[in-house]
Order: sequence, then C-alpha cells, then structure tokens
Amino acid sequence: MPDTLPVHVNRESLHSLEVPDRFETDGSFEVLLINHGEPIHVHLHLDDALSRLASLDAPNHHVDRESERAVRVTVHSRGSKFGRLKIATSYGATTRYVDV
Repeated sequence: MPDTLPVHVNRESLHSLEVPDRFETDGSFEVLLINHGEPIHVHLHLDDALSRLASLDAPNHHVDRESERAVRVTVHSRGSKFGRLKIATSYGATTRYVDV
C-alpha cells in the first residue's frame, strides 16, 4: 500500500486548504483529497525537481461534496531527491506547497 499525503479542502472555509509542511516517502504515493464541503476543483503540480522523477495522471481533479478522491503520484526513479508539490483551489487564489 502506498504512502498517503492527506489534503483537507473546505474544512475551515470555502476553498481552504490544510496540508502538512512536508511529506517523506520512498516510492509512489497517493494524494488523498478530503473535501469537507462544497464540490471543488483541486489543481496539483510537481515542481521541476519532482517532475524529473515522478508524474501525475492528471493535474486537475474534481472532488464531489463531502467526499474523498485519491490521486496517484508515480515515482519512476529512485534516490534521495527533494521537490515541491503545489496544491491550489479557486484558480490559484488558495495555494499551498508541500516539501516532498
């Protein structure tokens, strides 16, 4: 079972994002989008360093009202590497970064 990075959406307010500051894994993982409110679109983006060794199936994800959606991040290369995962809602008005 892959490691899971939880992302809470709409818990504090509409379009709010709660994510850990950093996430450590040694392989592929899932970003679990947990929506506590209204339907929402969430955009995920791997920075240049992370995209050299991993990929997302798609960058934009619709999450239904009060539901969860898992997004797989597939790691293609091994080794100690660091990068940032950008998570955004509301066309980028709410944006958080996670050091991976």
